[in-house]
Formats: sequence, structure tokens, C-alpha cells
Amino acid sequence: MTAKQYRAALKKCGLSQRGAARLFNINERTSRRYALGEQPVSRRIAAALVDLAAGKVTASDIEQRATP
Repeated sequence: MTAKQYRAALKKCGLSQRGAARLFNINERTSRRYALGEQPVSRRIAAALVDLAAGKVTASDIEQRATP
């Protein structure tokens, strides 16, 4: 997933970079680096964003997966 795709997916999902960081339990700086193309987007996060944007999962589903 490119930086442009990451930003588009966040927009489609109604997430800010900060909101994505919280949802995926990553540092806000990491989310910002994804958005700027300074760091490749994690495959796990890219897949989850694609599913979220497509309506296959909800944010609650993602949060539950992250909780042990």
C-alpha cells in the first residue's frame, strides 16, 4: 500500500492519522510516516484498512482482534 492509498483508505474509513494509530495500536509518528511515504505500511495494517474500507470488518472487529 502506497502512502497515497493509505491516506485515501483513512479518508474512506473516516479515520485521522491519529485515529488510525489508536485503532491499530501503533505510534502516531508511525501513522504519519505511512501517510508521508517515509515508511512502508505494515501488511497487517494495509489488509485491515482494505477490509475496513470495503465494509468487510468494523473498527470494533479490529479492536477485538488486538485485544488478547
